Formats: sequence, structure tokens, C-alpha cells
Amino acid sequence: MSALDYTLIGHVCIDELDDGTDRLGGTVHFAAGQALALGCEVRVITSATARLAQRLFDAHDGAIELDLRESDGDTCFGFDPTADDGPARLLSAAAPIDAGAVAMLLAAADRGTVHLGPIAGELGPGVVEMARAGSDYLGITPQGMLRAFAEDGSFVVDPSGWHDAVLSADALVLNDGEYRRVDQLGLLAGFDGLVFRTLGRDGALVMRGGTVLAQYASALGGHLEGANDRPRPVNPDRTIGAGDVFAAAAFIAHAAGESPADALEVAVELASHWVHRDSETPCWFGIDS
Repeated sequence: MSALDYTLIGHVCIDELDDGTDRLGGTVHFAAGQALALGCEVRVITSATARLAQRLFDAHDGAIELDLRESDGDTCFGFDPTADDGPARLLSAAAPIDAGAVAMLLAAADRGTVHLGPIAGELGPGVVEMARAGSDYLGITPQGMLRAFAEDGSFVVDPSGWHDAVLSADALVLNDGEYRRVDQLGLLAGFDGLVFRTLGRDGALVMRGGTVLAQYASALGGHLEGANDRPRPVNPDRTIGAGDVFAAAAFIAHAAGESPADALEVAVELASHWVHRDSETPCWFGIDS
């Protein structure tokens, strides 16, 4: 796979864990690492404090180009002990990312793949349209458009933040619960791009127009011999970011000309390697790993 220009747009965040520690998080962080591992030139457009932006830059050894919309605060999520259920509540939010800034930054960059990765409704009006206009390939992980937040920071899947412009994307990545919700509401009607639907330990499938094109599960997520078909255990902490790793791999592979089925296989394998890595320290894998 040849190197591509890969631009990520969304909030970097801090994940505050139940034991009092924190870690770097957000789609732009996890997907940037995967894009770098696949040989891309990576750019991140985000809103955060200068301190958190520096932390993101350092986490990727200065290999990313960082366009910061400086904010007075940062997006922070709180996690309960069951980390594989994802974040439990939003503790604070950075300033939104506005369309004007995105349009200016994309106009000054080489066209390529743009990945919109909102996590807390941070994309201002017109951002999706600007991303479409400024890219050769647009991939969206719309989880942040599907979250409604209560005063205590808790949230539920809520499609009220969905933009019709999402349907202009070349590909979407949704987890199984998100897919069921948007499908039931008819929000994907008329979408002719690819939908990658992740299924946890069962891998993922790729669809177009409601038709399944391919399904794939990695042997890494297989079952233990002689253990009543029990799935291999994984550390719940290491599932965080897997969907973002999957999405970056799927978008990059498909943008590079791989078939939907081949892009699906690459994405599942790399996400499985992420989940089954030996250390809590983030470690991204290339296709030859």
C-alpha cells in the first residue's frame, strides 16, 4: 500500500479511568497511529488546550502535522471499571471545530483521504460539507454525532446530531448498536457508499445499499481448544480504540484501491492485533506485522 495524505478531524481527549489515572484518547489519536503505521502522511485538525495538543504530538513522536484550534478546556471522558463498555460520561468538552477553519486548512493541503472522527458533537455546521469538498476520499466514524449528553455527562445513542451530509461520504464505520439504530430510523436511505459494521469478537462485515458484500473474523479472536468453545480472553482496556484502528485501516485500504472485501480483512486483522497486543501501551501494526 502506498503512502496517502490522511487528515483526521475531531477532538483529541483525555480518558479518566476509575483508578485515578488518565490516558490519551479520541478517534484522532488512535486512527493517527494506525495511519502512520500504514505509511501515511498524517495531519490532525483538532480543538484542545496547548498542553493536550503537545501530548498528542509527543505520543506520535512528532510524526503528525498538527493544526490546533486552541481551546480553554479539553474534552474529557470518565470511564467505569468495565472499560470495554466504552466511556461512561462526558466530564468536559473543548471548543467546537468550525467549518471556516476546516475549509481554510484543507484548501492549503494536498487532497487525499479525510477521516471525520467526532466523539462529542464537536463538528460545527458545514464541516462535513467542507471535508467532502476538500478530499478525494471521505470516511466518517459518526459516533460523536450519535451521542446525546445529559447534565451529568451520561449519554445515550441519539441520532438527532446526524447530518444528511454524512451520506456524501465514501465509507462509514458503525458498531453493531449504532448501525441498528440508524438503520431502523432510515438514516442510511439513499447512501451508496460502503458501510463497515463492526461486530466485536465476531469481526465485521461490509455492506452497500443494505446488501452484505463480505464478512470476516480474525483467527486472533478465535476460541480456545477444549474450553467449551469459549472465546479467547482479551484485556478490556485494550479494546478501547479498536474501532478507530479498524476505521483508519479500512478507509486507507479502500482509498488505495483495495476491494471492499480486502479492505475489510485488513481492517479486522489490524484491529485484532491492536486488541491482542502484549502491553497496555499503544502499539500499532502494519500489514506485514
